[in-house]
Amino acid sequence: MKEFDAIGLTNLSDDELKAEFLTIRGKIHANKRKNEATKDLEIYYCYITREMERRSTLSLVQNIQ
Repeated sequence: MKEFDAIGLTNLSDDELKAEFLTIRGKIHANKRKNEATKDLEIYYCYITREMERRSTLSLVQNIQ
């Protein structure tokens, strides 16, 4: 699995970011069901979520102006 760094996440399209979010979320759930480690996936999930929130906030600010 290719993981993107913070800059790499900013370069993804909205659709690619959403797909990455869903993929990682699914892997976290699968690993938890198998009692496997999820810490690294959860950290990456936080980076993805932060980028999604940043885009959402940026979109709201642009719509106000």
